[in-house]
Amino acid sequence: MPGNVREIRFGLFAKLTLFFFVLTIPVYLISLAILNSAVRSMHEEVTRTTFSKLQFFLDRLESDMEKVKQFEIVLRNDKDIQFLSSAHGIEGYEKIALYNDLLSKFGMIVANSDYIDDLFVDFYGLQERLSHVSGYSNIPQTETDLLLGQATDNSVLQRFYRKVPLANQLTDVLTFALYAPGLFEVPRTDVRYVLGMDISLQKFANLLRSFKVGDTGEAFILDTNRNGYIGSREKGELERKIVSVLETDYADSGQGSISLNESDRTYMVVYKKSAALNWTLAVYFVESDIMGSIDELRQLIRLLILVSAFSIIGISLVTYREMHKPLRLLFNAMRRVERGQHDTRIEQKRKDEFRYVYHQFNQMVSRIEHLIQEVYVQELRVNQAELKQLQSQINPHFLYNCFYIIYRMSEEGNNAIVSELAEYLGKYFRFITHSAAEEVTLQDELQHAEYYLKIQKIRFPDRLDFHIHAAPGLAGLKVPRLLVQPLVENAIVHGMEKTTKPIVVRVEISAADGVIELSVEDDGPGMPEEERAKLERMLADEKSQPETSCALWNIHWRLKYKYGPRCGLFLEPPAGGGFKAVLRLPDTVEKGGTIDASHSDRGR
Repeated sequence: MPGNVREIRFGLFAKLTLFFFVLTIPVYLISLAILNSAVRSMHEEVTRTTFSKLQFFLDRLESDMEKVKQFEIVLRNDKDIQFLSSAHGIEGYEKIALYNDLLSKFGMIVANSDYIDDLFVDFYGLQERLSHVSGYSNIPQTETDLLLGQATDNSVLQRFYRKVPLANQLTDVLTFALYAPGLFEVPRTDVRYVLGMDISLQKFANLLRSFKVGDTGEAFILDTNRNGYIGSREKGELERKIVSVLETDYADSGQGSISLNESDRTYMVVYKKSAALNWTLAVYFVESDIMGSIDELRQLIRLLILVSAFSIIGISLVTYREMHKPLRLLFNAMRRVERGQHDTRIEQKRKDEFRYVYHQFNQMVSRIEHLIQEVYVQELRVNQAELKQLQSQINPHFLYNCFYIIYRMSEEGNNAIVSELAEYLGKYFRFITHSAAEEVTLQDELQHAEYYLKIQKIRFPDRLDFHIHAAPGLAGLKVPRLLVQPLVENAIVHGMEKTTKPIVVRVEISAADGVIELSVEDDGPGMPEEERAKLERMLADEKSQPETSCALWNIHWRLKYKYGPRCGLFLEPPAGGGFKAVLRLPDTVEKGGTIDASHSDRGR
């Protein structure tokens, strides 16, 4: 009998072993398929990562070049350059003083730029050149022909490559030239001056050396339109081949990757074009340095499958009995909790580690149930707090003043104003206290602000005027309640407190590029710059609600939470002084409808 048992056990073991060996075959095939898929994924990931690096590098380069070009554009409007470009026969101290002033400006710009090596301006009326590097001298005829000959289109700012003496040696530079007036607005012989800026290509080469992909990666910049090549090293046969392929086969492509064979090596080339600079940034590297040894990885997978075939046989039997069943029980319990059955509990009959796991699971579910109740209560309290906040807009001081005006006007027998003020006051407080909706139409919000303005106009007939104007087609736009009136109140209170002169409050609503802009502006004394900066820092602080300017902070973060980071309250200095607050909301209104909010009031 024992022998029969051993035979049965051996037969079962043999079947299981054969079964797992059979299973190993598709596992092996699947593993190879996964390996090939991993290789493709790695290739795609390397390409995607390289694209990200290229984009980051181009963004930085575009930003730096834009700053560099801005220096030149700003100099075009310099009064000394404008004067010297139109002056004839100026000599002596005045000319030297102007030249020295310009050289000082050139020196400041060069010192504050990581790229600029030389700034110069050629005054064709004076036939003289003023340069940061070489001071002032006569304009060489070769330079005149070169600078004017490089202008091939109507662009104000030209870009070309040349050699110039820098630091006592002839250096390859990238030159940005600005012509005044434009070359095709007047004959070239009438160009008053050329403002130029030289950047050593060595600086770009040094920057490109920091752009690495693997150990063999090299980067270069290709300027196809200007026949320019900037590399971290001299252009070799491989670089010429890559440039030729990019210029002939991929000239119209914005980005991509290609493979090239050179010297028994396969190179991967990833390139991306900058629309702003019209440059193509490319990086090339040996594929095997990035992808690694695929054959070695395949051998490891074969070995892993072989070892796993023996291991799984013994492990699976024990795993099913000791792990699978309790895990399945835990899994089913978690699925019930996921479906909302928070009273789920697991009976703790086991005496191993799963007893502790089941106990912790039961504790966790009890805690989740308790937290859900706490969150529900907390949300209820938050909603109550928001309701109190809305109702707190009832300013007692404002209400007392209104009642006093009603009393005084009734004593004087001015029943028309008493009736009008009572009507506006009633509508004002009805909007605050009786509307439970979180959102109202923009029409209703502006109407509420207009009631407030009319009440204040009755209080201050000689000190307050207002205008409300809205673009058509925005009547149905839903906005959070009490956005406009607190801004109007802020404009009136702070606009009047430092002046006795009349002020005008303007409310403007416009829509453009998918954004609704609602501005409230006054022409009062305004706010000092340091106070404005302090207010902007307060608005940017999400963590704590301030004691002052609470209404502005609430409005700003209500919009950000609801619509995203592009929306909120922004401070802008008005053109004529005063204070201006702008609300930005997404344009989600349906077409149709107008807002009856084009009103003004300048007295009775």
